[in-house]
Amino acid sequence: MKRTLSFKRCCGLLLLVILSLSFTLTGCWNNIELNKVRMASAIGIDLDEQGRYLMSVQIIKPGGGQKGGGQGSGKKGGAEEKLAVLQASGYTIFDAARNLIAHTGFKLYYQHLRYIAFGRELAEQDIIGPLDFFTRDHESRLRSWIFVADGRAESVIKTVGIMHPLQSVEVDETMKSGRNIGKYPAVEMIDLMRMMSDKDKTGYLPYIRVIPKEKKYVHVMAAAMLKEGRAIGDLDEAETRGLLWIRSEIKSTIVVVPLDEPKHYAAIETLRSKTDIKPSYDGKRLQLQITVKPTGNIGEFESPYP
Repeated sequence: MKRTLSFKRCCGLLLLVILSLSFTLTGCWNNIELNKVRMASAIGIDLDEQGRYLMSVQIIKPGGGQKGGGQGSGKKGGAEEKLAVLQASGYTIFDAARNLIAHTGFKLYYQHLRYIAFGRELAEQDIIGPLDFFTRDHESRLRSWIFVADGRAESVIKTVGIMHPLQSVEVDETMKSGRNIGKYPAVEMIDLMRMMSDKDKTGYLPYIRVIPKEKKYVHVMAAAMLKEGRAIGDLDEAETRGLLWIRSEIKSTIVVVPLDEPKHYAAIETLRSKTDIKPSYDGKRLQLQITVKPTGNIGEFESPYP
């Protein structure tokens, strides 16, 4: 009799466990069918002639390039088949995003957004305001890269990739390698929001420009300085490297050192660096003594002597 009761009790417990798991294994409650949305890969934001936001979006075509195959930049299987660039204006970014539905017939999905570029004219007025939509939307990625375009952002969005048919993927890889170059900062959306949340509200963003070749492509360079969400000045590549060194954001870079003989140089690959900042105040001025101590290997030495 006791064995029968134990068996029934075990069966009851097992049934209870199965019923409990069935409620948690029913699938994704908020899943999105890919055939009901269109994925935005990159976004450029400018001002139109009426002063409204002009939103240029790289949209990944569903099934683009299946027939052509390959990774080339030709018509078959290239960027022409994989991407579409559409534009819409609006009084707010949300307004412009919804106006794009009239062109696509679908709502845009921002979970795979690689970067957002702001036109120079807009960047000098405000960057944080247009970003508010992307920080509030639950489908956006706070890890998207942010750029200031050297000109119009729409021209950046309309370029093609050199090594990848999806230009946004190529830009993404360029930014991931930024710490190994040390000539431009790699700033994600969440990094920019943290900069602007500080008391002084200062920050910086990388520049992205269009190289006017037969097939236009983009180049990331230097940095734009920000104050209270507006671009107020530029840094060249040497100044940008200094900024990144002070902030300990360079993992590895090449330092070119001139030798005694004219037009001869040594190239040193830095492996690590240490930055010391010592403030001092003499009663009138605040001064900062910044000492950078890099360590590296000699990668090239153009010695004029045999």
